[in-house]
This record gives sequence, C-alpha cells and structure tokens, in this order.
Amino acid sequence: MKRFLCLLLTAVMVLGLLPATIFAAGTEDAGLGTVRVIVENNTCPKDDPSNWEKGATRWSGTLLDKQVPLKADSTVMSCFVEALGTEHTQKGAETGVIQVVDGLKNTTGGWMGTINDWFTDQTFDAFTVKNHTLEAGDEICISYTMDYGPDLGSIPKDTTKTLKALQVSGGTLAQPFTSENHSYQIALDGGNSSGTLQFVPTAYNKNFQVRTYKGETYQADQKGFKRNAPISVKVGDKLQIVVGDPKWPSMSNGAYGGAEKVPAGVYTFEVTGQTATWPVTFVITPEETAKAALITLKNSAGMEMTGKDGVYDLPAGDYTYRVQAPGYDAVFGKITVKDGAQTVPVKLVLGRHHQD
Repeated sequence: MKRFLCLLLTAVMVLGLLPATIFAAGTEDAGLGTVRVIVENNTCPKDDPSNWEKGATRWSGTLLDKQVPLKADSTVMSCFVEALGTEHTQKGAETGVIQVVDGLKNTTGGWMGTINDWFTDQTFDAFTVKNHTLEAGDEICISYTMDYGPDLGSIPKDTTKTLKALQVSGGTLAQPFTSENHSYQIALDGGNSSGTLQFVPTAYNKNFQVRTYKGETYQADQKGFKRNAPISVKVGDKLQIVVGDPKWPSMSNGAYGGAEKVPAGVYTFEVTGQTATWPVTFVITPEETAKAALITLKNSAGMEMTGKDGVYDLPAGDYTYRVQAPGYDAVFGKITVKDGAQTVPVKLVLGRHHQD
C-alpha cells in the first residue's frame, strides 16, 4: 500500500511540473468545429505551355474537398496547408502568397481564394480564429485564375452589387429568380406554416460579401446567416439577402473602385404558406375545334400540368405547350408565367390532307 501511495505521489509531482500549455492546447481547440476547404483548377488547360512546373502531373477540376478541424491558432492559410496534407504539395503559403499547388504555378495565371464565396481584401493569414474572422462552417475555396479574377467572378473596379444566381432549398419562389427583381414571395415546401429555408446566393461580382438576414431590416455590423446555413422561419417572416453593404470590406473599395459610395443591393423575401399561382387560359380557334383540342402543357422540368377546359392555374415559370385537334396541324409554343393572369390565343390550321 505504501509503495502504491509513493508512486501516486510521484506521478502527481511530475504532472505538476509539466507546462500548463500542454493541457490547455487540447482544451482550447475543443469544440471549435470545422471549415470546408476546396482546391480547384477550372481555368488552366492541361496543355497550357506556361503555367505548369516541369515534370508535373497535370490536373484539372477539384483537387480536394475536405473538412479541416479548427484550432485556436488557425488561419485560412493554415487550414489550406492542413487540407493538402502529405498527398499534395504547395509553395508560398509560408510567405502569405500561394505560388504553386501540385505543379500548377503563378506565371501567366495565379492562385486566388474566397471565404464563403467572397474574394477577400487581405491575405489569408489575416483571417484567423483569434480575431473571429474564421469560424466553424466557413467555406474556403482556393482557385486558379488565368486573368487574375474575372474568370472566377472577381471583377476589379466594378461596383455592381447584384446577385448573379440564387439556389433555394426548403421552399419555392413564387416567380423565377432574376438579378433585376429584388422582391419575392417564397412558399414553404408542403404548404407548411413553418420550416427551414436555405439560400445559396452568388454575387455577380464576388468582391462583395453577401449576407442573409432575418427581419424587415438589417444591421450591417451583424454577420447574419452564412451561405447555405439553415434558417428557421414561419409564415409571415421576412428575410433579406444583402450584397456589398458600404460598411463591409471589399477589394473594390477606395482607389480600387470606390464601391463604398454605392448602396448595397438588397433582395427581400416574404414567407408564405403556399405557392402563388395565376390562371392561364388557352383560347383556341376555330371555335368548333376547342372542345376536341388536346392541350399538352409542360413546365421547365418536363412535368405535364393539369387543367380544365383550357384553364390552368400555374406557378411562376417557363412552360411549353402543344395544341392539336383532329384534322388540324399541331401548334407549338412557349409561355412565361410571372405575376398575373394571361390568355394564350391558339389558331389551328386545317391539315393539308383535310383541305378541300
């Protein structure tokens, strides 16, 4: 028993002599979550004569796409290096500027990167866990450019603060998304009164941050929801997707475009319980052919729509139709449903073999 107590006392004394940082490091890193790191080349051809190191195995597409655990001292650059691991090589990260990744080097092209689809205004070492500019759920994408930005969506000295595209999960927009239209209704899937929405917005110019907020107004100093983050909503809620608030950092601010003088682009969304529809009426002539006419109407996904007596209640979208009656040639056409009722006139022509 005495021997056991002596050994225990010795162990306690040895542990007491160890630096506290040995234990603190693991505790400090715990629960910080992960970030997604993507490295890709969608611009430089494998047969390009200038941008590949001699003897390199040339590649294109996505080199890697993985989750990297955050640490208390993580930076965007350190996450990039950790994602490469021992399977891939790089040069330049230690200097703050990526020069080469798996043989693809900065020559006539170069490496650029985004955080949450935003081309940063500083080097990647500036974005850290410690200063709260890097956190769990962030997406880091390192991409190769052949023209230093525009081919990736980074447009210098441009102040266009609009969305290029928007993907929506968990609901359906009452009308198709366009960059020009800034106001929408969105119905929750299944006609539910509450649910979860996810937005994946893409800026026309990725030099501008895009943030999503819940409410009728937003505070520019609040981070909002990340790209593709789940947002709990109910009928009547309003959301805003904001592009390039003047208070936010951007490569296009100051002498590089003066974008801080341009108001933000704001897109608003009101949550509704069911998808809005509008009546579309087919008026077929000659009149005597109307009852016998067969209307085939399909949406952009190829799904056939149902109607009665030539009247269809349709959500916003693009449609194709085919109208045919016995003895008459088929008529084909396209319609776009936006935000109101419409009439579609169709004139059938007697087929050649049925003409007198």
